[in-house]
Amino acid sequence: MTYIKLHVLKKEATDQFQENLKTIYKYKNQIDENERKRLFTEIKPNDPNHCEIISDFELDQSTTFSNRFEFGKYLYKDLGEFLKDKNERKKYSNNPHFWSWIVLVYIEQLSNKFKQSNRPDRYIPAMGDYKIYGSHNTAHRHMARESYRLYERFGEESKIYFNKKKLFETGNIIESIRSRQDTSNHDGIHKYLLLKYKDKDGYAIPKAAEPEKWKNRDIEKITGRESTVRLAKIYRRLNINYVGPLLNAFEIGEKVGPGFEL
Repeated sequence: MTYIKLHVLKKEATDQFQENLKTIYKYKNQIDENERKRLFTEIKPNDPNHCEIISDFELDQSTTFSNRFEFGKYLYKDLGEFLKDKNERKKYSNNPHFWSWIVLVYIEQLSNKFKQSNRPDRYIPAMGDYKIYGSHNTAHRHMARESYRLYERFGEESKIYFNKKKLFETGNIIESIRSRQDTSNHDGIHKYLLLKYKDKDGYAIPKAAEPEKWKNRDIEKITGRESTVRLAKIYRRLNINYVGPLLNAFEIGEKVGPGFEL
């Protein structure tokens, strides 16, 4: 076990990390393996030039995770006491420098051994100066913060949102449900997901968040008829005619339409 005390990145370190991530995302496979690793690891999570200690609470750098659910569960158990303190929560729960530091602690795993070429918002929360892709909110894509938040809110039930096989992928349910303000914190939607899409192991059934595809020039839908992608789109329209936030899971299933009944 290799423990590291909680740190927060200095702004200039987060800025440099972002520039490195932009380079990786832009050039993708044009960058050789050694340079890609250098860009991912240039900012060190224990280097006083890059960060500063904020607590004696520790993370175990040697812990490995099978998926984002397990990662979020671990973070909640290790960070829960730290973030229960009102002052610390105020300073760090929405602090991009803190959550970026956590990503760097586990960067080899979260980057799939430095092979991934994802957008920077997977590694640095799209907040404040780091919301660089327009007005659309993409903070839900962050690998550490969103994993923590989902486990904090839903506990074991948060499995439904995650890809159960890959740590370094967001998962389409997070993208389709957590990306929209009207569905991201809706208790009825959460219960609906569990009733409609939960498999025996607690994760989502196969193709639960399958994108919509069409044939015959948009006449006949062939996939995604009952997916969370379509659910989120229909619910948004439904919310215009009904008091959406007050609907429970069964009312949502009834009003969304054919294919979504419970």
